[in-house]
Amino acid sequence: MRIEERERPDRGHSAFRIPHSALASRTSAPRRPGFTLVELLVVITIIGILTALLLVGVQQARIAAQRAAITTEINQIDAAIKDLKNSSGSFPPNAQTDAGGPINENTVLTDFKQFMLKAFPQHREHEALIKALVGVATTSEQNIATNLPGGMTAAEAAVFWVGGFSSDPKYPITGSGGPSYLISTLPNGVTDASEADPIDQRSWQLGIKVENLGPRGNDGYFSKNYTRFIDYADPRDPSGNTRRRINMWVLTPGNSPAPYVYFDASRGSGVTAANDVPAATEPVSHNGSEGLQELLDQTKLVYAIKQRKSVGAGYDFANKGQFQVLHAGFDREWLFIDPNSGASLAFPHVVNDGTMAPTETLYPEGPWTAELADTQANFTNGILEGAQE
Repeated sequence: MRIEERERPDRGHSAFRIPHSALASRTSAPRRPGFTLVELLVVITIIGILTALLLVGVQQARIAAQRAAITTEINQIDAAIKDLKNSSGSFPPNAQTDAGGPINENTVLTDFKQFMLKAFPQHREHEALIKALVGVATTSEQNIATNLPGGMTAAEAAVFWVGGFSSDPKYPITGSGGPSYLISTLPNGVTDASEADPIDQRSWQLGIKVENLGPRGNDGYFSKNYTRFIDYADPRDPSGNTRRRINMWVLTPGNSPAPYVYFDASRGSGVTAANDVPAATEPVSHNGSEGLQELLDQTKLVYAIKQRKSVGAGYDFANKGQFQVLHAGFDREWLFIDPNSGASLAFPHVVNDGTMAPTETLYPEGPWTAELADTQANFTNGILEGAQE
């Protein structure tokens, strides 16, 4: 008897079938694992190292660029001071006074007056104006409404002496194009005397950027919170009704709020307490700008750089017979903390007994360390740290 085959169910077209061998190979193939924790940590570490190297390179490039910019402006100030010396026969003096301290106010005033006569032998500026710049004028003298306490700071001197003077031989300060400007009659639309300062229109030479002059308020003008200016009567008007003003600007690099400072190293045969003056002798107030106030306060501890005459002898100024233009460098700091006393210190100075205080940091041997290490000067190639022997 013949047994009929059972009908097999239709499994569809063979093209839609999954071959057994393929199915077997798919199910039997091992899975490829992902990153292990160790591998992930290795990758992260490598990325971190590369990023750190990149940041170090970027930072070094920023430092190099900033130092180059500072060096360029220092050289520009240096050239302007030398031009002034070539035309006058001497380097311009500092004008700091300290109201009865070791600095001799009469000597400072005499040096300033003598230089004005050398640079501008026909000048007829009021003596009271010269006294105001030195900080020893009184308000009863020639209608001087404001005085500069402590005299012109070293940061203000770096701008005042290179900012240009009037071509009027009799009135180099008061005349057209000089550092002063008219405030008794303000131009149309001007409501504050600080807004009338034509500093941006003056003929600045040697590439100095006027936008780096400060302090400026949010409106771009000489800051209304800054009290460092002189208000005086125009000597050309006997009535005293024509009033002029001199704003005491400072110059800073574009990326640093620390100003350049100028020290005269040409007067005297050695460093004494009487001629070793700080960059500022009186508190310089700028209400409303904490960062700038801190830098202005620091300048009270910044002194000209010294050299020893000989072993066991006294001291001379570095770059003796000329001048010093200094800047705090890329870190923007003049000060460092003394590890022994904990006091905030800057450049050591000569005290009344002829010794250096508080510690000896001499050019070139140093030691130039901490915040002082990257200080830049017009008589060095690079920073002071690189100049030490």
